Amino acid sequence: MESPCHFSFDPVQTKWYPSRVFSFLGPAMKKRSFRLRLPPLLLLFTTITMTTACSKQLPTDTPRSVAFWEGDFQTLFDDSIDPAIVGLNPTASDTQPTYFTRGQTAQLASRARVTTVTVEGSKQAPQITMVLRLMGPPIVGQPPSYDTVTITVSPQNRAFNLIRSNPMRLSGAQVIVFLREFDSPEGRVTHWHLARDTQQTADAASRGALLGPRSD
Repeated sequence: MESPCHFSFDPVQTKWYPSRVFSFLGPAMKKRSFRLRLPPLLLLFTTITMTTACSKQLPTDTPRSVAFWEGDFQTLFDDSIDPAIVGLNPTASDTQPTYFTRGQTAQLASRARVTTVTVEGSKQAPQITMVLRLMGPPIVGQPPSYDTVTITVSPQNRAFNLIRSNPMRLSGAQVIVFLREFDSPEGRVTHWHLARDTQQTADAASRGALLGPRSD
């Protein structure tokens, strides 16, 4: 089982690394960026940060039990992206029944635009940071108080090579992001999935949410 992803809100000490930034706002550029120095237990494969004025939790309009990330949840919230987002063939899980179930189990599903994809760190310890800007009313869940989601992916994550190979295609892409919080021995963690933004996917997720939450 891959290590889970984590919310990151509180300020911590930082260490500077050179980075490559790919943005739909402009060409590749050099900049200075920081990498969070975290305790060993929190050196996780994926980190999610919500930029918000106040709230630090995922909103939800219906109760969701805080399950462990196991079984079907590892497929539904797999910390990965649909290859179709970058123009590749979709995977077997890129089906309307799967998105129906994602909508049924997600705490938040929303359209978003990938504003930047940053490749940073050293060759021995690279990482990728994606910044997503939420767009419009959510498909599933209550409107959140934050409007930006930052996802940091390490080489151990299944999506790392796909993202690293296609940063320019991913930058500027419009996607649907699915988020759900899970329990773990280290505390609450959040897993995610990025889908290609199509009306069929949005409709399937919306129908799943209307049916009601599935917690098992």
